[in-house]
Parts: sequence; structure tokens; C-alpha cells
Amino acid sequence: MPGGACESVYAFIDQELGLSEAEEFRLHLVKCESCHARIVDAWTIDSVARRVMGPVKKAQAAGEGFPLRWRLVPAGALAGVAAMAVAVVSNLYSASRQVDPAVYAPFAYRIAEGRLTTPDADLYRRYESPAKKATLGEGPVSPLPPLVELSKLEKRGEYLGLAAAFLQRGKAKDAMDFADQAGASARSDSDKAAIYLFQAKPDEALELADRALSKQPDLVQAKWNRALALRELEALALAARMFEEVAQQKEPGWSDEAAREAAELQQKLSRRREAFQKNADACTRMQAGGEPIPSAVAAAAPGHARECLEQVLGNKPSPERAEVLLPLALQLDALDGNPGLSDSIRRLRSAAPAQAAAPDPWSALLAVEKASAQELASGRVAVAIHRMTETLSDRCADHPAPPRPMDLRCVELRRQLAHTLSMEHKPVEARTQALQAMRLAQRIGAWEQERHLLEDLGQIARHSDSAWLVRGYLEEVLERERGATNCDIQDFAHGNLALMYQRALDFPRARHEVEVARGCRAAKTPYSTLLMVEAELARIYPPTPEETAAFQERLAALRASAPRNRSARWMADHAEGRYFLEVQPQMGEALLRRTIRDAEATPDDVAAVKARAWSYTSLILEAGKRGRYDQAFQLFVEEMGLPRAPQRCVLGVTVDDERTLTIIRDADGDVRGRYDASRKSPLKDAAGLVPPELVSALRACKSVDVMARTPLQGTPGMLPTDMAWGFLTGVSHDAPPVPPKRLVVTGAKPPSELGLEPLVPYLMPADTQAAEVLQDDAATPSRVLEAMTMATEIRIHGHGVLDGAVSDAAYVALSPDREGRFALTAGEVRKASLKGRPVVVVIACQTSRAAPYQHEPLSLPVAFIQGGARIVFAAASTIPNDEASRFFEPLLGRLRTGQNPAVALMEARATWKSNGGRSEWVDDVLMFRGEAE
Repeated sequence: MPGGACESVYAFIDQELGLSEAEEFRLHLVKCESCHARIVDAWTIDSVARRVMGPVKKAQAAGEGFPLRWRLVPAGALAGVAAMAVAVVSNLYSASRQVDPAVYAPFAYRIAEGRLTTPDADLYRRYESPAKKATLGEGPVSPLPPLVELSKLEKRGEYLGLAAAFLQRGKAKDAMDFADQAGASARSDSDKAAIYLFQAKPDEALELADRALSKQPDLVQAKWNRALALRELEALALAARMFEEVAQQKEPGWSDEAAREAAELQQKLSRRREAFQKNADACTRMQAGGEPIPSAVAAAAPGHARECLEQVLGNKPSPERAEVLLPLALQLDALDGNPGLSDSIRRLRSAAPAQAAAPDPWSALLAVEKASAQELASGRVAVAIHRMTETLSDRCADHPAPPRPMDLRCVELRRQLAHTLSMEHKPVEARTQALQAMRLAQRIGAWEQERHLLEDLGQIARHSDSAWLVRGYLEEVLERERGATNCDIQDFAHGNLALMYQRALDFPRARHEVEVARGCRAAKTPYSTLLMVEAELARIYPPTPEETAAFQERLAALRASAPRNRSARWMADHAEGRYFLEVQPQMGEALLRRTIRDAEATPDDVAAVKARAWSYTSLILEAGKRGRYDQAFQLFVEEMGLPRAPQRCVLGVTVDDERTLTIIRDADGDVRGRYDASRKSPLKDAAGLVPPELVSALRACKSVDVMARTPLQGTPGMLPTDMAWGFLTGVSHDAPPVPPKRLVVTGAKPPSELGLEPLVPYLMPADTQAAEVLQDDAATPSRVLEAMTMATEIRIHGHGVLDGAVSDAAYVALSPDREGRFALTAGEVRKASLKGRPVVVVIACQTSRAAPYQHEPLSLPVAFIQGGARIVFAAASTIPNDEASRFFEPLLGRLRTGQNPAVALMEARATWKSNGGRSEWVDDVLMFRGEAE
């Protein structure tokens, strides 16, 4: 065997060696772990290839009785694996069907902390973190998987067993591949949770563990995995309770470890709670004239100590009392690196007139908090966000221990920023800020701020429809408050849980959360969330007069408690109208109309925009429920701000919880509709949303305009692909004609850290008229936005990206400009002034996808229409790079002849399919247009 025996492994697999060479290699293979590893890799590659490519059959050779997988030939490489397996393993499949438990236990300990549901893989072994072992220079070297045993598992279809074998060797990707083959079940969900935990993805692990427990509430492995996920998400009290439930099962080994985990978590929480309480008690004594907060107590929670001392000094104590407080002030000043407190005390002790002092770090941060709050109250949200972000970057960067007093102000400012970002529907950014604040709060002993941040994280998760995180964070709040009677906390937590269940269409549980919250005495500061849920539940559970009176009292309390809170006021106005729409319809309609009118006077206020949209939702669906389809149709037109109602060939559709309303105006101008309230689970897609009889009635139309309210705007499948239709998104503003100008954006070079594959530049037909081409480093967002201004036809070719940290809607990744900006976002495009009223083709994957808003449609296509575009084409799925121009160029050619855009798209699809083109992606190309003024 020339070049060494190991180089012959693939020739051996492919049966390319002669008889003597093959025999020589067999003898070598018995002793060579490297060759064995290559064969195992081939086995794994074959498994993945079979799942991706499907089987490629080959005539059976020596392995006649072997499973089909050994007769597959992915990419022509594994033809002889069956014969090799016979030679190496000696009649491997005639061995006992009993799998050796050692397949799941390559080490004396386990390297995956999560639990697996395959019984032999769930035998207890102590946990040792691979990272810790590696730090000590003792990292485990994974032994080769026992090929015989793995083959037995696969032959029997025990994919979760295969997943367990690979996970215990640290091969999480392979483990997930096999777990995916196991099908949907509580066991597979729980095992996937364990895999996500190994990959340090607690969010995903919690979702899968919750899903497993919803299917099988007594699945102990899922409880264990949920406890681990909660622990990693800092929901320590709830994690401890889950571990206690596991400990009660009295399982050998597992129960002891669960009990230890529960005890450690409870001790950690107790220490933090007790340190905070010591500081609070010492503060009370100091405020009453007693001794200053002891040095050790102040060092454990310096921010709270400073806050307390500020309150005492604000009451202007006597010089003698100020002298007693000086050591505490000096201690806290030393931590902040600024003599602010001690200078205040020296001024109190001096008989000289007080002089204004320069603000210290604490005071400066507090001033930013107050200024930002004023800007938010006056609607200058962008200014407030910029101010808070810049201040946090300048003053609150990470630093080593010990904690400083000013850190408490950093926590509060970051929390304020997180709340603002959440209200602005930026959940990814909001959660990042809240988690940073949480880590700092834990380090500086800010116990109350921890609880507030858990509430914030729960609310942020609700805004992003992450139900498992909502439950995790808010149940943690309630667990920490178990036995307490703080009704404000009960109101907030149960209100958000109720809203989560309402959106999941689990109305009984939503009602239960409302009733639990109402079982507490009246909250001092009612939250609008619970009142909003009460208003929605009024249609499911008709309220009694007593319940209505109580609702009005809570509504009045909310308005009285937050007279300057614009958001609370808008939510109260909408909730009142929504509630009375069920109790006294005429009164409810009048209240909702008033809310809409008032909201339209403040179009830049996000809360007002929400109140307006939700009020229209209530009015439209109420009209549909009562069969007033003409009225509902007019409300669609009114909300969109169309200059005139479409006279024929239009579809209006909206959904809300369990309700759907579809309305058409057919080719004869007749209005008809259908209201349905039978949905049992949240809407996933538009398939079957429009009733067949309404689809049939629209077939007489040459083309159909679809008025789809959020969240349906930009969703494919609204009507069949053999019909000509497109989305009507609003008003397209007129502009004076400009000379024809074509713009092509292609060949962008996004930042490498995005991990995007290079795209072949867009192929322009030879007979294409001259166009301005922005390519390579010139294809930056700033250059593109500038060039689009006067363009009459725009092609944007690039990668479409869904990343909430950059944009709530899909964006196109371009080349970075000088400032590092690389994303062409819907937010930027909607501000553009497209004077050429262009036809726009966005040739990037998934760019028709809208932001997950409940109050307005925001996507790149909608943004282009708002910026002045006439027609926009975009796709809801992946566009093959090598097929893009072959589809879109003929489509644009049809438009240049004056063809109706919706008809052009339909015919372009039909031509493409008749010529053998793939239909999957062209069916997801959607058309958007605006109604001319």
C-alpha cells in the first residue's frame, strides 16, 4: 500500500484495493484508531447524506442482510461500507439486539448536564463540566463510538438512543440530527432541550422542556432540563422548585444531585435577599437618627447605602450629625472615585454659604435618567434613546470588583433604556440591555432591581411572543414573592401571563390569571395589561353588572395613578371602548371612535398608533360579527387612508385571536364577507384563510387587490398562485415625472462576521439599457439610498437577513460604509424620498417578511411604498442565486410594456413553470403597490 496504510482507508471503503492489499489493510485496521475514526466519520456522513439527499440504491454485495443504510452511496463515496463492516466487526448484525450500556457512558462521569430519556443513557453519573476539565488540562478525549452498537440502534429506529450516544461524546450537532429524526414527542422535545443546554442555549432549551411537559407533565427528565434552563436564565427560585420536584422522585443519584442544586440556589437567593434586607434595616435606623450603615453592610450594597445617605443629607442634618455620617460618606466616595458625598457633608459642617458643586458620577447619571424620562413623556423617544445609550457607553462600561454606588444608577438607566426599547418594539435590543442590567444588579446587591428586571424581561418576552420566557421570568417573580401580598406585583405578573394565554387562545387559563390577580386587594397602581385582557375576555365571558362596575373602578384608578403617562392613557381609552363594545355596543363604538380621532392627532406617539390600530381591529371585527360587511369594508379603506374606496376586485382580511374576517368586493362591485370565530390555535400561515366561495367569486376579476391588516401583510398564500393578485399597502404619493433611470445594486460585500456566502453578481441581459450599477465596495446603504432618489426602476440583489438586533423587519445586507453601517433597513427606506416613483425588485431572501408588530405593517416592500415607490416585488422565501435574473428580467420586461403588475407576475410564474423552472420560490414572490393620490 504505497504512501502508508492510513492513506488506503477510502480506497478500502470503495473496494478499490486488491485482495492482498485489502487483507493487509484489515489487519492494520484492528490496531489503528485513526482509520477507525475515518470509518466512523464516513458512517456519520452517510447518515446525514441519507437524510438530506435520500437513498441511492446499489446492488447488494457481501452485506446482503445488512440495513439499507450500508447500501447507500451518497455522492458515490460509500459503496463498500457494508463489506468493510463485515470484515472489521465479524457478523455485526447477527450479534445480540441488546445494546451495550457503555455506548452511552464513554466516561466515568457525564459531560452533558441535561438528562436524556433513553433509559440506559439516563443512568446516573456525576456531572463534570467539559470547560472546567479543559481549564485543568483534563479535558476528556472522546473515545470512538462503538460502531456495532450504533448500528443496532439505527436498525431498530432508536434515534433518541443515537442522539444520546453522540451527545455524551460532545457531538451536539450529530445528536440533534438524530433527535430530529425521532419525530414529535415529549421524549424528543426533552432530549432536544438537553442538547440545547449542552450548546449553552437556555432559551431554546426552556421552550423544548416546556413543550415536553405540556405533552407529558410527569416526564422527570423534562423537569430536570427545565430546571437547568431556568437556572441559566437567572430564574433561580423557580429552578430550585423544579429541582425539588425532581428530588421527590427518589431516583438513585439524580434525587441527591437535584436536592443539592435546589439547596445551593436557595442559599444563593437567601444571601442576596438577606444582604439587601440588612442594608434596608440599617438604612431605617440611620434615617431615624441611629448609627450609620455599618461598613461591611454598605460594601455589600453600596448603591442602596448611597441612596439612603442621600436621603438623610437631603434633610440637612446638624453639623454634629453630619460629622457622624462622614466615615460612611468617605467609604462610598472612595468606591466611586469622587468626593461628592464627603464634600456635601463638609458644606453642611461649614458656616460659609453653600456653593454649587460639580455633579459627581451618581448625580450626573441621575440627571440623565430624569432628562430622558422628560423626553419620553414629551414624545421625543429617539432623543431619549440616544442620550441613554451614549451615557451608558461613556459612564457604565464593565469594570472589575468591588461594586460602586454609581452602579445602581447604571442599573436604573439601563433598565429605563430596556423598557423604552421594548415599547418601541425592539425586543432583541431591549433584552440585551435588561440582561446586562440584571448581571450588574446581582453583583451590587440590588435585590429589588433584580425583581423589576425579571418583570421587564417577562414583558419583553411577551412583546416577542416568546411564551416560554414569559412564563419563566414571571413565574420566577411570583415564586420569589410566594407568601407576600404585594398586589402591584400580582397585578403585573398575572396580567402579563393572562395576555400570553389569551394570545395562545387558552382563554380559561387567561381568565384564571385575571381572577388570581383580582383575588389580591386592589393594586395601588393598576397596570393596563390586565385591563386590556379583561376587555378582550368580555367577548368570551359576558361580564355581570358587578364585574363591569369593578372594571370601571380599576380603569379610573389607572387614569388617576398615571395622569402624565401617555401610554397608560391610550391603553385605558382603548380598553374602555373595547370592553363596552361587548356590554353596551353603541357606547363602545363611540368610545373607540373617539380614541381613533384623538390618536390621529398625535401620529408620532407609538402608544397612540397602537390604540388607533387596535380600535380599528375591534370596530372592523364587530361589524363583521354583525354581518355589516359594507361597514367593515369602509373601515378597511378608512384605516388605510385611501383617497377612495376600491369599486371592484378587492379582498380585505384581518385576524385577531380566534377571529377571522374576510370581505370581498367582486367584479360586479358587490360586497360580501364571512366572519369566523372558531380558530383553536394561533394562526401559522394564510393557507385556507380565505373561504373557497369568496375565492371563486374573485376569479372573474382580471386582478385582485388584497388589503391585509397586520400581521397578514406580506404573507404568501393569501390567494391561489394561478390568480393575479397583490397587496394594496396604502397611498403612493404623486410626484412630477423624472427622466428614466435604472439602478442595479449587486455584488455587495457584507461584513464577514455575518457568515453570509458570496453571491454571484446579478446577471444583466445583453440587451439591457444602460443602468447605474452599485457593486462591490460601492454597494453601501448610504450610496444606495442616495442613488434611489431619482431612479425609476431599481433592482436590489443581495442577502436578505432576519436579525432583530439590527432591524425588526428583514433587511438587505450590503457593503459597510465609512461608519460601518451595512444594513438597508425598512426604517431607513420608509424615510427616503423616491421622486422617480420607481418599480422596485428586491432580489433577496425573505424580504417580504414584516416586523412582528400587532399595530402596523413594517417590511421592506411596505417601506418602499411609503418612501414613494409605485410597485415592489419581494419574496417570502429563499431565492436561488443562479435563477434570479432569469425570472425577474422577463417580469420587468412585461411591466415596461404597460402590463398590469399583478397579471405580469401571474403570467411570469406560469411561463417559468411551463419551461421547467422550480415553482417553490416563485410562488412566494409577492407584489405590493400603493394607491395613487
